[in-house]
Amino acid sequence: SQAVFAQADYDLGGIADALDGLKVTAGYRYTWDWRAVANGQRTNIPGLITGLCSQAGADKNCVVSGDGSFSAPSWLLEADYQIDPTKMVYIKGSKAYQSGGFNLLSPTAATKELKPEYLDDLEIGLKADWYFLGMKARTDVDEYWGWYSGVQEAIPVVNPLNGATLRATAV
Repeated sequence: SQAVFAQADYDLGGIADALDGLKVTAGYRYTWDWRAVANGQRTNIPGLITGLCSQAGADKNCVVSGDGSFSAPSWLLEADYQIDPTKMVYIKGSKAYQSGGFNLLSPTAATKELKPEYLDDLEIGLKADWYFLGMKARTDVDEYWGWYSGVQEAIPVVNPLNGATLRATAV
């Protein structure tokens, strides 16, 4: 993986006294991932090696390989307000990326490559310091929501060569 990243924080209190305690943060990342994998097990699992050796792309030693590149941007935007020295509220939105990959033992070509997975996230929270029976305590409370796209999940796939059901990861 390689990536470039930038993040900036800005205290809006410098603009006007009414904005004192309000800060914003913005961040951006772009990631490039390169993946390569090969599988050539020589174990005697009935039907698996026969299926592996007959797959398109398998060489004479029953080695199946895959490679590819994936890339995507990620970002975050956040605003936090320091109510007083002991309490802060915030809201944050972000987009995250998980690289794709390969599941070479999958019996079907459509489930051999995993596409990237993405998450859009929204979070609202409160952080506060308190005193309880003379002891300092901290409370971090938040609520968040996430919206996935391209979810990578394990699904059963029937091998068309022998009828065996295998678990394949796909989107």
